Amino acid sequence: MLSWQLRWNRSTTGRSTHELIPKVDTKMIFPKNRCVSISYVRLLLNDTTLKDHQHRLGLSVTKVCDCNHGIEDEYHFLFECCRYKEIRKQLIHVVQNTWSEAGLTCSPTWSVELLLMPSCLDIFTNKQCQVILSATFEFISKSGGRRL
Repeated sequence: MLSWQLRWNRSTTGRSTHELIPKVDTKMIFPKNRCVSISYVRLLLNDTTLKDHQHRLGLSVTKVCDCNHGIEDEYHFLFECCRYKEIRKQLIHVVQNTWSEAGLTCSPTWSVELLLMPSCLDIFTNKQCQVILSATFEFISKSGGRRL
């Protein structure tokens, strides 16, 4: 295990995934819905069809989201895009409740990591992580089944 961890830490590839999943023995939870699962993994790998990523690959002429209110990256998709404002309310509500349940008195620090890999924050129980991930999976599903 130690050799895998050293290799993962020293690797020059997969850095965006390493930021979300720094430990090689991290237990993963995946959604049951195949399309949502694919979108979730693509978010973890930073290999999406969001315009920011497509622009870096030369597959899109712009990084700007179709909502015209920011660069369409993971953070914008999960927290800012006005196209998902209504479905985001439930996600935010679940995370805030889980945050309070964990005994945290300050406001949540909203991050991609919080929604995609809450277990890596070391502040939630396994059950609380499952609750946050379920809400995230529901958000991905309700975003139109969009292939990320």
